[in-house]
Amino acid sequence: MKTISILFFLAITLVQAASANNISYRAGHDLLKFSNLYLQEKEGKELSSDESWAAATFRTYIEGYMGGIRISQTITKNEFLSLPKQPTHEQYARVINNYLKKNPEKLHVSARVLMFIALNEAFPKTK
Repeated sequence: MKTISILFFLAITLVQAASANNISYRAGHDLLKFSNLYLQEKEGKELSSDESWAAATFRTYIEGYMGGIRISQTITKNEFLSLPKQPTHEQYARVINNYLKKNPEKLHVSARVLMFIALNEAFPKTK
């Protein structure tokens, strides 16, 4: 069942990736840049139009990614992450951003993999 859950999650993520400028096909260094811009915008910094677009792309990616996780957990009834009940995009962005900053040696790894690792560390499955 765990294998089916993971495969389903990855399938949802791949479909979603097309709508978010293919962040999932990028590496962690791009994810760090996009998450930094998103958090700066949330803190009130005025961004250029390109930077604002990158921040919006990151938010869209988080929405799709987290939607894929929730759908996968609901359909398979396998809660592989213990997600907060009322999370915000900013909360997820901070988790991901903090993980990337603490693990710069992993920035060459796929963005989608790094997001899952960061979320797994922040919201591990409870027994």
